[in-house]
Parts: sequence; structure tokens; C-alpha cells
Amino acid sequence: MSQDYIEWKPEYALGIEDIDNQHKFFINLINRLSGELRDVNCKDHASAIIKELNAYAHFHFISEENLMRNAGYPMLKEHKVLHLKLLDKLSTEELVLDFEFTKQRAEEIIEFLSHWFLYHTVNEDRVYADYIHSKDE
Repeated sequence: MSQDYIEWKPEYALGIEDIDNQHKFFINLINRLSGELRDVNCKDHASAIIKELNAYAHFHFISEENLMRNAGYPMLKEHKVLHLKLLDKLSTEELVLDFEFTKQRAEEIIEFLSHWFLYHTVNEDRVYADYIHSKDE
């Protein structure tokens, strides 16, 4: 399994404290997931870790969407669709790992989550942050 971990970088910061803190926790959770899935061969444990990540993603997305709604963010509906797609993917992976756990499958999940998180934060969430900061000026 890949030894790569995501490290928080200044360019990930959106300048919105709640979201930045949640993103840091999300990174820590992905890194923990990566380490634990690398060291475990138990499908039940793997599924439980994915469930934890799924639960945190639900919390984070609701929190982020509430901030967007409160700010009158015009792209909320489109942003929410991106969140729902990830939640669907995580739910599917949870079911797959329940029935068929392999190290390769776990590695694919980690790679997907890492790429999704970095792309979503740097690109999609940045658009929202720019909107918020332009309102503050």
C-alpha cells in the first residue's frame, strides 16, 4: 500500500477557520485510514474505518453547506451535488469492503480519497472561499 500521506500545506487554507480546521481533521482521518488499512487484513475493521470516514464526511459537508447557505452562496446546489457523489462513493465502498476486502481495493480507496480531497479543496472549495472573501471586502 502507498506510504504517501497528505500533509497540510498553506495553499489548502481557505481562510475560513471552521472549514480549514475540518479539512485538517479530514486529512488526519484519511492518513489514519491509510495507515490502518495498510496494517490490517480484516474486512470488518476496514469497513468500520470507512464508516467512520463516511460519518465525518456527512458532518463536514452539512457544516460546509450550512455556511454556504448562510452566506447566500449562489453555487450551493452544484457544490452539494459534488458532496453527494462522494457520499455515494463512500457508501458503495463500505458495502464492497463488507463483502470483498483486498489490500488492492483498500489502496484504490485511499488513492481516490486523497485525490478527491485535494482537488475538491483546492478547486471547488476555493471558489466558495473567494466568494466569501469578496463579500468581506
